[in-house]
Amino acid sequence: MTKSKITKNIQLCNQGEGFFESILSQNVILHQVKGGNDVGIDYFCELINAKNESSNILFVIQLKTTRKDNVVLQKVENNSRLNKLDQYEIKRKNKKGGASGKYDNKSLIKDETLEYWKGFETPVYLFVAVIGNKNQLFYKRYTPILHSTQKRNNEKFYLVNNKNLFLAFIENNQGGFCRDLFIDYVRCNYKKGSLLYKSPKDFGLKQFSEDDFYKDLFRNKIYKDAFIKTRDKLNYFCSGKRKMAADGLGKGEEG
Repeated sequence: MTKSKITKNIQLCNQGEGFFESILSQNVILHQVKGGNDVGIDYFCELINAKNESSNILFVIQLKTTRKDNVVLQKVENNSRLNKLDQYEIKRKNKKGGASGKYDNKSLIKDETLEYWKGFETPVYLFVAVIGNKNQLFYKRYTPILHSTQKRNNEKFYLVNNKNLFLAFIENNQGGFCRDLFIDYVRCNYKKGSLLYKSPKDFGLKQFSEDDFYKDLFRNKIYKDAFIKTRDKLNYFCSGKRKMAADGLGKGEEG
């Protein structure tokens, strides 16, 4: 009787998923997209707050797994200025052992996948589990890329584990993954023309004020245009040119 064999690739993917889930489950509720339903997103995620409750803060993740022997990890910066995490380039390893192109090139993350991701109104991340003698977990922020505020090749990866610890917060809750999650969450709201978003305290962060307005983000055309569109709509409704009562609204009724 011939038994079915488990391929090395499936074994590697299982290792990567197990490692990834064991790390993130400390701070995140993970909802995995199974098998044939995976069209570019592997996990829908909810951040867990300090009370061990869902914060209702959502983000999505595509997970890739590779062996340490198949990639070249190049540290770009120690203790990045913004999120305080070590910054890396991940490149594919050629037959001679050298680096040969970005790991997340168009053969791994296709243009069709990017178009799919653009439809989400939540932050999007690529996580890479590197399996070896010392397993490592990296992530890359794709929200700035999808919003065209950062070029794909310029955005770096961040090392987000210390052994079995997920670096959601570091340096007195002023850095770590949750810092990037908050800023990317703000980006997603700005793209919709909204200045309203959850408090940074909901993300467990201490360095941001409740009323902060992020001028460096506002300089990007995609956000500025969204705000102008919101302003014009408000001016249109408030000017009296449109009679809201004609829609059955404006008389104390709820739509």
